[in-house]
Amino acid sequence: MFCTKCGKDCADTSKFCPGCGTPLNAPVTPVEPFAPVAPPPSPKKDNTGLIIGIVVAVVVLIIGVIVTLFATGVIGGDKKKDDDDKEKTTIEQTVADETTTETTTETTTEEVFSDSIVGTWTQTETVEDFGTVVVGTQTLVFKENGTLVQTLEYVIEDEEAFVSSYVQRVYDYADIYTQQSMIDEYGSIEAAAQAYCDMLTNGATNTFTYTAEDGILTFENAVEGSYTDYYQIEGNTLYIGDTSYTRV
Repeated sequence: MFCTKCGKDCADTSKFCPGCGTPLNAPVTPVEPFAPVAPPPSPKKDNTGLIIGIVVAVVVLIIGVIVTLFATGVIGGDKKKDDDDKEKTTIEQTVADETTTETTTETTTEEVFSDSIVGTWTQTETVEDFGTVVVGTQTLVFKENGTLVQTLEYVIEDEEAFVSSYVQRVYDYADIYTQQSMIDEYGSIEAAAQAYCDMLTNGATNTFTYTAEDGILTFENAVEGSYTDYYQIEGNTLYIGDTSYTRV
């Protein structure tokens, strides 16, 4: 007989194949073919947890938005916050008004008691040295552009006495050259005295350039020449040398 496994010719009395050792004459059990096995069914996806998570997230978001809107007063309003804001606005307005009032007061004070010489100053003086009463008013206008306008106005009570006294002063105190120049210009000293009297009663205006710095006032023009004097401002009073002027 032959080995069923390797095909070797074996003796009929042999129990095992001398070639591969397979038992001989062993009953052969038929092998049933494997039945096809169906694949296990795919598990169904469970989306319950995902849905719950989304719902929770949406609820939390909505709650957060609502809380924010209430906190900022968009929903429901915040009466206390409105009252606080109104009170704060009222206080700030009151402080602003007080500050404005103080600023206005300070500005007014600075305008009245300014240390600037710029402005209009006047001075009135009564003189009785010319045989009569002479009331003279001098006005000084200091402009910001460095121009000084001086105006002289006099009221002479007795013009005849004034002219007579002026002539006598020229003869007593003026040198011969001054007297001669007056005669050359006016024809006589009496005529010069009358011309001076007329000039005073009609008023005279002179224009100068000036500088005022560190208490020193300098003003000049081509006719009158240059003058320098000390000046000081106290309140509404201007002192130039020994003469005082009042701010207008």
